Amino acid sequence: MDLARVAVEAGRFDARGLSNIAWAFAILECFDEPLMTALALSSRPRLHLFSAQGLSTTAWSFSKLSIVDDPLLDSIAARSMPTMDSFHA
Repeated sequence: MDLARVAVEAGRFDARGLSNIAWAFAILECFDEPLMTALALSSRPRLHLFSAQGLSTTAWSFSKLSIVDDPLLDSIAARSMPTMDSFHA
């Protein structure tokens, strides 16, 4: 897999695609800094398009890979607060 190409193309994915890619790499415990940086940068301006599940999956994925991206996590937190009723265990 050409991770550099995936990173470059990250801007073309929709909200669900961005979340799913982050999840897949977290499940595989595959840390690729350029890819995760590209996912974070592509996700932040589109967080309003993420579902509650997409927000939680993205936050979990970065956490699972021990990536602290404060701008992304702060944006997810801000976006999540008004939608707390949508989150289910």
